[in-house]
Amino acid sequence: MEASEESPQQRHIRAWAAAGDVHPARVVLRLDGPLDRDRLDAALSAVADRHGLTRAADGSGGGVLDTAVETTGPGRHRLTLALPALLADGRSLDLLAGDTADAYADAVTGGPALPEALPYAEFAAWQNALRDDEEAGGPRDFGRLRELRRTQRLPWEADGPAGPLARAAALLRPEESAAVEAAADALGATAADFLHACWTVLLWRHARTPEIVTGAVVDCRVYEELAPLVGACAKVLPVVGPVAEGDVFADVLERLRKAAAVVREELEFFAWPPDDAAEPAHPVWGFEHRAAPEPRTAAGVTFAEESRAVWSGPFTLLLRCEAGAGGLRLVLEHRTGQVDAGYAACLLEQFRSLAAHAAAAPRTAVGRLRADDGGEGPAAAGREGAWRAPRWCAHEQVAARAAEAPGRIAVTAGGSSLTYGELDAAANRLARYLAALGAGPESLVGVCLERGLDMVVALLAVHRAGAAYVPVDPHYPAGHIAAILGDTRLTVLLTDASAPREVAPAGLPAVRLDLERDAIGAHSAEPPGTVSHPDQLAYVLHTSGSTGAPKGVQISQGAFAAFLRAMSGTPGIGADDSLVAVTTLSFDIAGLELWLPLVAGARVTVAGRAEAADPRALAALLDSSAATVLQATPVTWRMLLSAGWPGSPRLTALVGGEALPPALAAALRPRVGRMWNMYGPTETTVWSACAEIDAAEPAQVTVGHPVDGTCAHVLDDRMRPVPVGMVGELCLGGLGVARGYLGRPGLTAERFVPDPFGCLPGGRVYRTGDLARRDPQGRLHVLGRADSQVKVRGFRIELGAVEAALARHPAVRLAVAVTAPEASGDLRLDAHVVPVEGAAVDPAALSAFLRETVPPAMVPSRIGILAELPLTANGKVDRAALPEVAAASAPPGPRTGAVSALERTVVGVLADALGVAEVGAADNFFELGGHSVLLVEVAARLTEELGREVGTLALLEHPTVAALAAHLGAADGRDAGREPPEAAADERDGGGRGDRAAGRDRLRRRRTMVEEH
Repeated sequence: MEASEESPQQRHIRAWAAAGDVHPARVVLRLDGPLDRDRLDAALSAVADRHGLTRAADGSGGGVLDTAVETTGPGRHRLTLALPALLADGRSLDLLAGDTADAYADAVTGGPALPEALPYAEFAAWQNALRDDEEAGGPRDFGRLRELRRTQRLPWEADGPAGPLARAAALLRPEESAAVEAAADALGATAADFLHACWTVLLWRHARTPEIVTGAVVDCRVYEELAPLVGACAKVLPVVGPVAEGDVFADVLERLRKAAAVVREELEFFAWPPDDAAEPAHPVWGFEHRAAPEPRTAAGVTFAEESRAVWSGPFTLLLRCEAGAGGLRLVLEHRTGQVDAGYAACLLEQFRSLAAHAAAAPRTAVGRLRADDGGEGPAAAGREGAWRAPRWCAHEQVAARAAEAPGRIAVTAGGSSLTYGELDAAANRLARYLAALGAGPESLVGVCLERGLDMVVALLAVHRAGAAYVPVDPHYPAGHIAAILGDTRLTVLLTDASAPREVAPAGLPAVRLDLERDAIGAHSAEPPGTVSHPDQLAYVLHTSGSTGAPKGVQISQGAFAAFLRAMSGTPGIGADDSLVAVTTLSFDIAGLELWLPLVAGARVTVAGRAEAADPRALAALLDSSAATVLQATPVTWRMLLSAGWPGSPRLTALVGGEALPPALAAALRPRVGRMWNMYGPTETTVWSACAEIDAAEPAQVTVGHPVDGTCAHVLDDRMRPVPVGMVGELCLGGLGVARGYLGRPGLTAERFVPDPFGCLPGGRVYRTGDLARRDPQGRLHVLGRADSQVKVRGFRIELGAVEAALARHPAVRLAVAVTAPEASGDLRLDAHVVPVEGAAVDPAALSAFLRETVPPAMVPSRIGILAELPLTANGKVDRAALPEVAAASAPPGPRTGAVSALERTVVGVLADALGVAEVGAADNFFELGGHSVLLVEVAARLTEELGREVGTLALLEHPTVAALAAHLGAADGRDAGREPPEAAADERDGGGRGDRAAGRDRLRRRRTMVEEH
């Protein structure tokens, strides 16, 4: 057939065939009975003749109608009929099967030959004439359909190529089908309309896009003379169905029925545009309802359909509903590269459930229709005995390890070490000292110490005294430290020279460990004899609060012990392991780093603050300590890779604290022996779920399954489980659930609620506020926050807390905190502020104001000034309309005063790294757009330029040019002061440009290497 004679349907198929999407039409018939093969062969030839087709009788595909017969047993055969997609649709296969049975009967009985059918060319000419009719209407806003197509994606679809077609099948029993038909009739609709609405609602439940576009497969044989026509006659009509949370099913059905009726009126005229395969407007989701062909008996042989395959359009998912005497057969066709078999099977089960419940209660809101698939129950882990609460406390296990191997090295820091025996004795002495000061069960002891041996001894001693510790990072701003101390009624505060002066409020005993060693050492090294119980408090750790004030999470000894027991099994740790601890004590994941090795009899090396912040120093520490385990946030792992760390096959990498980007997983996994993605909120004791990253598929990132003793529920707003693939709030229960928030019973009651599934008798679950879904394998996928809480550089931050802190500045009227992606893949914290009328607001001054009152992680990298905040129609801040906050630029014009050679070196490196023309002595690296990867680059470049080691911590603590130069000069004993303008001008105009250009080339090469990670 010439292209000019092709129908619009055929041209559409040919366009998609060129894109590799089309497959032939094929039906397989089961033949039961005494078959005469010669008569069957004659019948097949007669069928080909009737429809003007050539035939290949050997299954070789050499003709247009390809036929093959296979004997499968006595009196049993299988007949396959196949046609190119250009020449057949679903109805064509029904016609060919029926004609074959009729022709076989005629061949056996000597009946008349089948009459010739209408040539397809005449149908094509008619369709072309209708298409060319300029007055013909039709739903032809393909531009809008293209826009909608971009929103039509299920959140769990894979991003790979479409892949081959696969099918899943299920059955609605006759009584279930009858219920659907009765419900549809009562609503003035057909069963096809009803099922189409169910499919639309189910897709909406997964995609959550306000308009669902489905392609309805419709037969164009609308006239009697077209009924026997074999050929590509079907069309796919786009049906747009708006769906909203509060809609009742009956209303969605009515809207969809009317929308489908409108497009059906244009059935004869509608055609997809010629460029549809290049710029697709075709829906990705399809629906077809048809009557299943009944078995036919001819001359003692029963012809029954066994299977079929027909290309109906470039769908990712196509639901075919086939109504027959045995019920309603459901066939879900899916592209395996995008939808795997597990999800397809779950979708079918969910459809069956939703259709049944919609038939029983059609006035139910669509968001509340049940769509069960059998996978909605809680995910509970794990090994035998995992649900028995430990009857021991962590410090007791450390004592047991000390008794077993007192000479084994327990902890190393700053070049010094303690054996298990020494650690045990030091902890006992300090515990007795604390007990004399009033520390005991349920009392709180603040720990405001620099990272090192004293910190580890202090934690163990607090527990030996029966008390609970409250971590206080000595490098936090004084205002934040004061807020933590004000929230807790401490019995005593442990400090050292790193703590801010006068950190302890009046009346609070403060013990300077570095000054009172003799008094502490005078106490006995024997255990203090304090009775510990798993129900006692272990620690109170403060997280960001929505009002700006930190809130204290109370973790019991039993919850902490259950966590350590779970981690000992998975990911696992043994006495021969060596773990490097890098996390600040004020971050709950430090609990794993400091306690898990000691409970297991392993060795922990505590990285100093500078080592933990500098990737090259950290890499050296990993090597020198022969580390086998490192836990860190994605930011730290990315910094290690950016610094050229080659990895270690002996290392187990634990990644957590914020979402693990697939690209980082793919870059890190080949460099380590094992790799785990960890997930958990502070309120359920550090980690609640984990997944090992597969070396074969490192970019397939999930948080896996709950750890031992934890159950995970994905629930809707009524605390009911949501089906597989659908999004709900992740709620966690089990042994690790915290007591609640210190001194906040109302907030505790809101977030910690009774467990609706009873994983533990009388247990509670913590409502995490995280959105999640479960896949068919039961693995958890965490998708983000349902509220305004975010993770930035591993720290959990309430955007409301940042906004509250900004609003406390007298010149700020309104403030909105947002996150934005960095080129490195990190999230950046930004803010917009609206000044009070008549006030001038300087972003740098606001940043300085925040640094006095909140932790560094809560200081936005960029602050933008707006006259007003954009609002939605209901008066809320329209966050989608907020502009991107631009990086601060260096002030125009020449710098006032001259800078030293050291400052000019810093200026040159920062300007090259940030890609700006000029940087001033007072400019801030982070306010100009600096981030973690650039931090590593700048430190490496300064090391090259200055010929001495420059760590990233130096830039973190001294982010301006002048401050960094002064710090580096002081460290070197060099003069970082200002030079005469003439000297500065001479150097700027001289040969230094060549050195800077060479440095810039090195920086570009390094950045290219980083981006490859």
